[in-house]
Amino acid sequence: MRKKIMSLVLFGIMLISLGVLSGCDKNNKKESKQITVSIAASLQKPMEKIKEEFKKETGVEINYNIGGSGTLKKQISQGADVDIFFSANTKYANELVKEGLVNKDNTYNFLTNSLVLIAGKDENKNINSLDDLKNVSKKIAIGEISTVPAGQYAKQTLDKLKLWDDLKGKFVYAKSVNNVVNYVDSGDASYGFVYKTDAMKAKDSKIVYEVPNKYHKKIEYVLCLLKNTKNKEESEKFVDFLKGDKSKKIFKEYGFGVE
Repeated sequence: MRKKIMSLVLFGIMLISLGVLSGCDKNNKKESKQITVSIAASLQKPMEKIKEEFKKETGVEINYNIGGSGTLKKQISQGADVDIFFSANTKYANELVKEGLVNKDNTYNFLTNSLVLIAGKDENKNINSLDDLKNVSKKIAIGEISTVPAGQYAKQTLDKLKLWDDLKGKFVYAKSVNNVVNYVDSGDASYGFVYKTDAMKAKDSKIVYEVPNKYHKKIEYVLCLLKNTKNKEESEKFVDFLKGDKSKKIFKEYGFGVE
């Protein structure tokens, strides 16, 4: 009888222990935080490196949603569960402020870029000015004007130079600057308008013309903290980390201007 009672007591202790351990596991899982950050495609390389550094310091996982800034903004407007948005222009950030999804005080401009024309490795034609593109018979890749800021900057440039109507029949439209680079690298297009930072990481393409900044609006990236973030503490930490010296150094390594 005594043995039976002792067995029951030991069994009860074992169940309690398992319950405690299970509770610990649940708490650990609960403490393992993740945040979702929508980023312009041109930011992918430095942001991957920054993500690793941030996880080392905080243990927080970063999930990136990568694409054209206009597409990402539209997703947020339609209710996408996003904590932070990093846009390749000010337009989409301002729209989110107007829609009440972002506080103006939670937007930060500190990165810049420049626009260039790239050509495939087999293209030998010299481009002394964008006017020379009128004599090109091959395809020119450009970001979708409605959603890709690099495409919008390219259109502003070509409109200013009164070249848009002459060239628009040659354009191949892409969903992001990464796609523009891929089109030119693969030979699907002979030329393409991209950011200088994207040209630096292209495999088989080369810069043939740097577009003067006076032809388009200033290329500024805007970081936004969403009002409805469910992970405010972690998101604020990541925003501070992105604005910090360690991240700025990484951005510079990839060719971005830092203000």
